[in-house]
Amino acid sequence: MKKNLEVLFVNLLIFSSCLIWGQQTRIELGDRYFNHQAFEKAKLLYLNANKTRIIYAKLGDCYYYTSNPEVAVKYYDSAFAGNNNSSFLNKYRLRYALSLLSNGRQNSALIEFKKLNPNNENLETRKIDTSSNQVVENLITINSENSDFGSYIYNDTLYYASSRLTTTSKKEKKRNHNKKLYKWNEHPYLDLYSASIERNNNADIFTPIHSDNSIIGFNTYAHEASIAIVNDNEMYFSGGIVNKKNKIIYNKRGVSNLKIQKAKRQGTKWVLDSIGTKALDFINLENYSIGNPTLSPDKKRMFFVSCAPYPEAKGQSDIYYVDIDGDKFGKVKSVPIINTNGRESFPFISSSGDLYFSSDGFYNNKLGFGLLDIYKVENINEFIEMINKKTAKGLSDYNEFEKKIIHMGSPFNSNKDDFAFYLDEHKDINNSPMNAFFSSNRKHPDAKGNDDIYRVKLDNK
Repeated sequence: MKKNLEVLFVNLLIFSSCLIWGQQTRIELGDRYFNHQAFEKAKLLYLNANKTRIIYAKLGDCYYYTSNPEVAVKYYDSAFAGNNNSSFLNKYRLRYALSLLSNGRQNSALIEFKKLNPNNENLETRKIDTSSNQVVENLITINSENSDFGSYIYNDTLYYASSRLTTTSKKEKKRNHNKKLYKWNEHPYLDLYSASIERNNNADIFTPIHSDNSIIGFNTYAHEASIAIVNDNEMYFSGGIVNKKNKIIYNKRGVSNLKIQKAKRQGTKWVLDSIGTKALDFINLENYSIGNPTLSPDKKRMFFVSCAPYPEAKGQSDIYYVDIDGDKFGKVKSVPIINTNGRESFPFISSSGDLYFSSDGFYNNKLGFGLLDIYKVENINEFIEMINKKTAKGLSDYNEFEKKIIHMGSPFNSNKDDFAFYLDEHKDINNSPMNAFFSSNRKHPDAKGNDDIYRVKLDNK
């Protein structure tokens, strides 16, 4: 009997050790995936681990970063339940507040935002205006069941990014076979696509160009996205880096960073310009992603987004600019006032010099509608120069400038991510309304994928 009890005790000890080891292994492996930004894999491990505040918070992050704030907020709620003033929770608090805001819990979101900004007691929420009569049209012929976003029109061709998997090109067939997925969300890597535009009394018809003869000749196994065209022969774009065998190059954390690169026209195709890309080494810092290039109307200033820890960096990503003089570039400078402790991204400059960008921060003591919202600053170059002059005089009151940051309201903004604004300023003899394009993962009757491209007709006034 004694021997049987000893065997039972040993078996229980081994079983308990296995449970402890199993839990510890799940968490350690989950943390490893999390630190490599492989959120889908991390999510599965955390879901099967014993839940602590930190595990709940990381699960919230996994769902937040994969664009699911409805589920994210449930796990953040558990992490922040009871006394949520613990300092270790502060690094999750902004995402918790944004998830609350996205889920319509404005009062709770306001409380969390004020904890992050204790000196700003005047912080308010915005009311979503549903009275707009502007129609938001889903570009059904362009969008897929995956992510489609970003719009840029040049010579009646629409360029955009997509994570779709088609079987029309040799590259995509091979990628389908290899099933290469982006670790962040387990979706295919982004490629640039194009569509021809048939102008028909402004009832524009978009016809996708997806064939082996596609005009995008520099798509690789890594990401390619946002573009800015200089002229018929030069283009900037953001994309990952691959080696000579077309294999993705990862940084020390196992992440494929985006870099601003250059392409040139070769016959009917755009191809990588290795010399032009090499000249951008000063901007493409190792281990940090840089992208979303856009040019001023005179092409003498390029704006872009970076998560690099520049001295002026404020948030998870900020908007910067460099001056361009022929083949020479100036110093990297932060766009003043507009950068917050959140995410600023997807800048676009119109022909009149106005800056449109997305942010999940707040301006003029008012929160956005939730997650990324689209904002506007008129005549951004003048805006920057005026602030620089005031700074040079030692003055530090910038309230008058923050008032110039305009929330675009409905229908461009919703309680989800709204980004990549683009203004098509094509004019015809009938002076038809201009088209504004933007991307969003909002709920819409015609929504097709994770992110879709939408269009709104604007009054010409």
